Amino acid sequence: MNRFHTGGRIHGSPIETSSRMIVFGSLDNNVYFLRLGGELYSSFETGGAVVSSPALLSDGTVVIGSFDWGLYFLTDTGELLAKFNAGGKIFSSPAVLSDDTVVCATTKGHIHFIRFHGIIHENISAHQAQTGTGL
Repeated sequence: MNRFHTGGRIHGSPIETSSRMIVFGSLDNNVYFLRLGGELYSSFETGGAVVSSPALLSDGTVVIGSFDWGLYFLTDTGELLAKFNAGGKIFSSPAVLSDDTVVCATTKGHIHFIRFHGIIHENISAHQAQTGTGL
């Protein structure tokens, strides 16, 4: 049996990427990328605890939230593509809609709808979505 130890607790669920990496976050502020055998491939340090589970976009991009208010878009091997400032701690896991729109909630009561295709194209607030002025 293989085992990997982080510097903090793990609250989210791990996922497997298309490149066969296991990805998860930890309260030690890191997002970890492990090979299937449990060996560390890479890690990405955020500015706060990571309790959300990661999600995958259709192109393999990993999306995960942090207590540092950041929603991170990472390659499937752990390199930063972009960071979105959500304006509050991200405790819950991001949802990915069928068109790859990422839905992210914060502890400040914000819900964001974010389209990402290499760069963050737009952020539609929950208010805009309710009034029909966004999506």
